[in-house]
Amino acid sequence: MIKWIIVAAYLGAILYVHFRGKVRLRIWRQLLDHSALVAPVNCFMYVFSGVPRTP
Repeated sequence: MIKWIIVAAYLGAILYVHFRGKVRLRIWRQLLDHSALVAPVNCFMYVFSGVPRTP
């Protein structure tokens, strides 16, 4: 059960990073790109950053 929650959170972070900006990669390229690997770290940084959340 816990591993499915972790997988869902990881995929949610990838989708958040994917839909954040105006210019997007194709979803398969996004999943295989380095940005998918560091998406949870990026989301963590977005939450605790003092910079505005506009891309």
